[in-house]
Parts: sequence; C-alpha cells; structure tokens
Amino acid sequence: MCPSEVSDISEHLWPEYREQGLRVWGIASMDDESTVERFRDQLGVDFPLFVDPTGEVHAQWLQEISFPSAAYPQDWLIDPEGRVAYANNRYEPDELRDLLDQWLIDR
Repeated sequence: MCPSEVSDISEHLWPEYREQGLRVWGIASMDDESTVERFRDQLGVDFPLFVDPTGEVHAQWLQEISFPSAAYPQDWLIDPEGRVAYANNRYEPDELRDLLDQWLIDR
C-alpha cells in the first residue's frame, strides 16, 4: 500500500464522500497482518484494510504497469451497478473526484 495515497484518501476523499455512499477498502499485498495494523495505526486510517499476504488478490487484478516500481498504487472505482468504472495504476485524486461527483449528479 502506498502511504501517501492511503493518507490522502483517509484525510480527504473518504471524509468528503463517505456520507454520500462512498465505500473504501484497502488491500495490502505481500504484507503480514501486524505490519498492516501498524501502518493503519500510524496513519490513523479508519476504512477497512484487508491483508493479501500471498499477493493472490493483487495478481488477479494486476493492471499493466508502465515501469517496474509502478505496481502500487492500483486504484479501482466500482460504479453503483457493481461494474469497474475506473482503473488506474497512478493515484489521480482529481480524476477520482470528478468521477465521484458525476455519479452524485446522476443519482
């Protein structure tokens, strides 16, 4: 998990859109539970963080990476109908906000 992204989501996107129905889950691949708990506590994250110790989930959803260190972050937005509406292997908060705002307008 990318600390700067998780921190930004926890401090900005999550509080801003939470009451409007946004659900956020973090998946920590190749980390053990105690590492993830320390990470969560250090950053004060209050959305669920799931542990993928073997990387199996990460491998199933791996996006094409543009360079070797681009394996993280990987972001997906699932639309209200349950379809993947957005996938990106760069953290683009403005793109995420634009899509979330559009969904709220269309409701």
